[in-house]
Parts: sequence; C-alpha cells; structure tokens
Amino acid sequence: MPKLDNAGESNSIKISKGVYASLGTITGVTDYSVHPHYPDRKPLLKKDGTPVTGKGGKPLELCLEIKYQREDGQEWTTAFYGNYKVDGVTGKIKGWNAFGNGVQDFFDKLLGREVLENTLNDDYSIPQSLLNMLVGKQFYRISYISGFNYKDSNKGAYKDFNQVFLPDATIEEMQQAWASSAPYLKNYKPDVVDELERLRESNQSGDTSFGYGANSVEETQDNEEFEL
Repeated sequence: MPKLDNAGESNSIKISKGVYASLGTITGVTDYSVHPHYPDRKPLLKKDGTPVTGKGGKPLELCLEIKYQREDGQEWTTAFYGNYKVDGVTGKIKGWNAFGNGVQDFFDKLLGREVLENTLNDDYSIPQSLLNMLVGKQFYRISYISGFNYKDSNKGAYKDFNQVFLPDATIEEMQQAWASSAPYLKNYKPDVVDELERLRESNQSGDTSFGYGANSVEETQDNEEFEL
C-alpha cells in the first residue's frame, strides 16, 4: 500500500540541538571559479545581485554551486569554496591550496582523489566532464541554527556546515564530526531553539511553517542565512 508523508513531517535527521542532516541527490553543478581558462565566466551572485566574495572582499577563486533534491522533493542549492596555490613571481596557478578547501573536499568525498587528479585539467581548471560525474551522486548536508530569520522572527535561520557525508555515513559519525567543530562555530546559536519554542507556545497560532523539512523555504548561497 502506498505511504504518504504527513503535513509537517521531515526527512531530516537530528544531529544535535538545532542541527539537522538531510540527504540530497545532486541535480546540477555550476562552476563559478575564477580562472584564466574561462575568462568570460560570470561570478556567483547573492540575492541582491552583488558577487559573492571571500575574506576581505576578494573574488572567489574556486567556487562550485551544487543543486540537489532532498528526499522530500524540495530543490536546494549550496556552495563550496577554495583557493589556488599561485606562484609569487609569475602569478601562475600551480595547484590548489588544500587548507579549508571545500571544493577539493567535496570532490574527494564524492568521487575520490584519484578520479579528481586524473580528470582535472593540467592548468588546474575544472573540466565539464568532472562536474558531470557529480550529477546523480548523493550526500548528507548538515545545517545548524544561526539565529532568527530576518524576515520572520518567529522562525529560525540556518547555515550549512562545511562538511558533507556519504549516504552510508552513520548518525554517530556525523555527530562526532559536528561535536568536534561546534565549539569553534561562533554563529551556532542553539539557545535560539529554546526561544523559538517559547514563542511558539505563547503564540498558539497553529502555524506549522517553522522548523525544517517539508515546510522549509529555500535560500541559495552557502554564506547567507536561510530558513531550513
């Protein structure tokens, strides 16, 4: 007999207070990396139409936008960033900086280092064939509460954790990875969960739009808050 979801049900897994993991299937990948190989490439834009930049307002070097569909059928996007290694004299790109490189970590996790190195262009730009390999792959994306939604203070705003996990990852593995990083995330605001619950109880409006999962509203950029 067919089984249907109930209103307000979520396919997300609770990892910690205000922290949830959702399984998604990649439906599209766009490379926004700045590279001489692609001189006419346009930058990734924020909702206000301005380019997404790195620290100090510098242009992003490596940048991938991933479109994926969650188990509840909703379409989401998330982005990963990284930097090149550049020759200090010639300015020529001579590799990828592995430190804090979300793009490299994403490829490593979903395709493996051998596939990445064998497919990457000799000038360290990303070929379309490598992006195509990601389509159809699945991964868990963890999101955590970072404050109140700027459009509606009765709802929470969430940010993406910088680590992803394969479909066979256990809850314990994700919890361990989160626990080791959470103390260093200044924008993780678990107390907001308690405040939102108090607001909900006092409101008694019957509104089921707060929370995560089936009633969520998508936001696009990884460095912007969104409602989960």
